[in-house]
Amino acid sequence: MSHKSKVSLAEQLKNTLTAKLAIGRSKAKDKKNGVDCRDYIYSWNTYKTYYKQGKAFIKFCKSKGYKCRTLADCRPYCDDWLADGVARGLSPFTLKLYAATLSKIYSETSESFIETPARLRKNVFRSRREAVRDRNFSIEKHADLLEFAASTSLRRAELKALRGNKLIQDDDGNYRILVNSASKGGRPREALIIGNVQKIVDMMRAAGDEKIFPDGIPSAIDIHHQRAQYACDLYRHLMKTVGIPDDPKDRYICRRDMRSRVYSKKLKAVVSQNLGHSRIGVIAQAYLYQLSAAELK
Repeated sequence: MSHKSKVSLAEQLKNTLTAKLAIGRSKAKDKKNGVDCRDYIYSWNTYKTYYKQGKAFIKFCKSKGYKCRTLADCRPYCDDWLADGVARGLSPFTLKLYAATLSKIYSETSESFIETPARLRKNVFRSRREAVRDRNFSIEKHADLLEFAASTSLRRAELKALRGNKLIQDDDGNYRILVNSASKGGRPREALIIGNVQKIVDMMRAAGDEKIFPDGIPSAIDIHHQRAQYACDLYRHLMKTVGIPDDPKDRYICRRDMRSRVYSKKLKAVVSQNLGHSRIGVIAQAYLYQLSAAELK
């Protein structure tokens, strides 16, 4: 093989992941039809994440002196990479991402690799503690943006792309936002507006066909925290207006460190839909942590 014909590990990684790109394809339909989702990557953000972590794995192999010329050569060292992460004290969530990256690269299940520590909800720190970037952030200056985010559930990219003409009103008179630009996985949704509804409606109408936030979204704003606030407020609203179904099968009983909490599957599904998530299990772990066990009884 000539020098010019050699393909770097990074290029092999890129080619492998690119071959699995399936933008616009429905992951939900694939799961329903029994399609192996390991063969596909459904969003650009997921692709970028796997590519970034895949390069970290390649860098690890090189740093250890493993003479790998192909991704297949790197395969025996997957467990070494995961074990190194455990030894360095990486969070269980980061380690699970490592394992998911390897699964995607090699089209194998995560069970093919060594077991990593369990992910406990009490160890989730994202958006729950003050970060360095928060210290010079002015809440007063960005009050409208913070309130808008907490009232609509939109992600950072969705807020950045949002225009005023996406305001709609459903048959029950509730105002919603049609989220079909920059949505995660390309999945459109209609997000219910809660909180100070009239203020949000006025902001949307005033913007018209223009962007709501033409200056963009400051990186210091913790949008995930606002989405968590939205999720909790919406769940509380649903408990009052819809009520908890009197059906044992509706009970979603948390385990491990949150075993005292019991949610309604029906209400969680509504919250999940408005947040743009397809799995209700994600909601309790990452968004409803502000709800106390007493509130849920």
